[in-house]
Amino acid sequence: MGSSFETVALYALLAINVFAFLLFVWDLLPFGRGRFEVSERLVLMVAWCGGAVGALVGHRLLQAGHGTRRFRLMLYMLVAAHMLAFAAWYGLQGLGGQLGRWLGI
Repeated sequence: MGSSFETVALYALLAINVFAFLLFVWDLLPFGRGRFEVSERLVLMVAWCGGAVGALVGHRLLQAGHGTRRFRLMLYMLVAAHMLAFAAWYGLQGLGGQLGRWLGI
């Protein structure tokens, strides 16, 4: 895979995405009155911290009630930003290694 930092980072990313998905599961469970409800703000905060893909999968798969237009737009923007950042991270690492070989470093 790579360095241990990459391994830890990927496991952390997986954990935050599973947590984001479970927020939608929690919101759909019928616990009765007085239970904690998951707000759009909380979901977006978790998505901002790296759980955007898990939040999007939970939203689409579970047909959750979080459906304002602004929420969906923010969620899709966060997914796009995280995918670009992920691609840039691995792309720059690959490019850096290739440049090093070309330059003989």
